Amino acid sequence: MLFAKWKNDRAEVLTAAATVAGKRKHTARQAYCRTCAVQPSEMVTSFYVTFTPEGAEPLELQVPEQVYEVLSEGDRGLLRCQGTKFLAFERS
Repeated sequence: MLFAKWKNDRAEVLTAAATVAGKRKHTARQAYCRTCAVQPSEMVTSFYVTFTPEGAEPLELQVPEQVYEVLSEGDRGLLRCQGTKFLAFERS
């Protein structure tokens, strides 16, 4: 995870017209963490959206729940991401 953050921080910011191709949720049991007081039985849900930038391969990015809830398949707009880190999506 730290390597991915390091790699994303050094990646170029991509800004491209894109279409929402799909959405999915992933719920998993959170691993125990001594320093963050997370209980081993706590369930955590991650939200993912697949975007298809014009002229590029589909790209699945983890997004905040608020973004996930308002997007629908087929939405078009301007995607901004840095490596595999979602920055923004503005519908057009």
